[in-house]
Amino acid sequence: MRVLKIHEVHSVKEGWIPKVAFTRLKSSAHVNDTRLVLQERVDWQPGDEIMVGRTGFGDAQQQEEMAVIEFVNDTELYLRSPLRYSHNVGEAWVNGQSLPLSAVVALISRRVVVQGNVTMERMSHLRQCVKAGVTRGGSRCLYKRSERQLGSRDLGAIVVVEAFQGEVSRLRLEGVQFRHVGQEFRQHRSALTVAGNAWMADSYIRGCCILDSFGQGLRLTGISNLSVESNVFYNISGHGLLLGEGLEEGNRVSNNIVIGLSGTDGLSNIETLSPAGIYIRAPANNIKGNTVCAAGYGYFFHLSPEGPSKIPLLSFSENVAHSCTRYGLLVYPEYLPDSPNRPVQFNNFTAWSSQGGAQIFSSSNLELQHFWIYACKDFGIDIVESLGNTSVADSVLIGHIGQKDRTCMSAGLKTPKRYQLFISNTAFRNFDANTCTGIRTCSGCYQGQGGFIVSAERLTFINSPFQVSFPFPHSAILEDLDGSVTGQKGSHLLPSTDILAVSCTAIANFSQASGGSVCGSDLVFHRGYKLAFVELRIQLKVGTDVQSEINGQAPDSQRFSGRIANFAKIF
Repeated sequence: MRVLKIHEVHSVKEGWIPKVAFTRLKSSAHVNDTRLVLQERVDWQPGDEIMVGRTGFGDAQQQEEMAVIEFVNDTELYLRSPLRYSHNVGEAWVNGQSLPLSAVVALISRRVVVQGNVTMERMSHLRQCVKAGVTRGGSRCLYKRSERQLGSRDLGAIVVVEAFQGEVSRLRLEGVQFRHVGQEFRQHRSALTVAGNAWMADSYIRGCCILDSFGQGLRLTGISNLSVESNVFYNISGHGLLLGEGLEEGNRVSNNIVIGLSGTDGLSNIETLSPAGIYIRAPANNIKGNTVCAAGYGYFFHLSPEGPSKIPLLSFSENVAHSCTRYGLLVYPEYLPDSPNRPVQFNNFTAWSSQGGAQIFSSSNLELQHFWIYACKDFGIDIVESLGNTSVADSVLIGHIGQKDRTCMSAGLKTPKRYQLFISNTAFRNFDANTCTGIRTCSGCYQGQGGFIVSAERLTFINSPFQVSFPFPHSAILEDLDGSVTGQKGSHLLPSTDILAVSCTAIANFSQASGGSVCGSDLVFHRGYKLAFVELRIQLKVGTDVQSEINGQAPDSQRFSGRIANFAKIF
């Protein structure tokens, strides 16, 4: 085990860094090919190691691989050994914008190397995994309990930098490769850890590469104003990059790429099953222009209700996640930022080929803007619960991108099971199979839950005959503010029931589970509770004529008269 620990930081390690740390394939590469065509020129050299990423779903067999450059010719790389996997480049254009569907190619080599060792026990364990047909990328090849012996395996080199207030602290780490690093079964033993309570405005970790880590990539603990940019994280056990205590603020995490995370049973429960490319417990930071591929979650905001969930996000923009076994973005368990002047924005996020795009568990004062999500399995955006002022705007959700061998995304947008949501200027494309729908109301609801209003304007549905789905009667009401959904300005779309006014019109293609109806703007709906009607029955005398509104979604203008003997039939 090798440990490098630095106090009173004046550390400067500057090696050669490439002008382009990673790019994407311009054309597909197939098994046994020895040539890669890139989208841009690179300054990489013969003998350098590169990594070619995957494009398929996260739960597919491992497809990223390492290769060595033989020589470079403009945008073409020639390899010393043929490829073991195919790496496809898809073509899809929406509104004149190209969708990124091609594999990432990243440079692994650096001129300065910090390297640990690999134990014989580790090599034996990996051989057993391969023999059993289990590939890296999940939690299916974990150690047996009797094998978790500290000091015998997975104790790579670690680098710890400590910086505290009152001390002169400067860290400039550039162009360094960290290999066979990190330690499993020990907390806070990441490959590279920067800890303390100092502001590090003149410090950075730039153009580095962390690979083959036994326990996480980079951890920031209590540090603020540090710049982490243009780094490559590959083949990491556990989370890739962590903002880990909830106290960090003002850090700039930008233009990094995280590829190939695997579950490990020596760290947290989350990391056993679904490690995150970038794991954030402190929202007051800048997360911009990063790419996560082949992880459990792409970006996981794990915010404690006691403090971090109330802190406004500085920025989250231009980030990409694909080929994740879970979701591209997860905000859990709640995010209720104290932002009275305007909502906090998650901006310009792209996700594809994952189980789901973005899931927000419980939120308020939050806007998802310019989201592009396509070719996921379960959903594009899932708002489980909105406690007020939550919206989705200027986004594009695509059920599938034309490949005949891929199924349609089950739901483009899942609306909350309680309270309101506002949707604006959002396009739904290619929801044309009976297994998928553009908008699915009442996320995670059971029969009897829901019944809240979702307001929408400027929605477009292209090649999407299945536009809105209601799981059961009374599940939700969609208020069409401008008529872009129903063709009637101010109308309401809701599940069909036999208590709706005769002016409401049933429309077959709006919902598969429970048929939909459109009611005019002159009807006003109220959400009621069954308990209130039980109390009403107790107060009325048998034989008394009654007039009452109907359960939950009855319009004010519709009133029913009847004998108390028939009252139960109405509900």
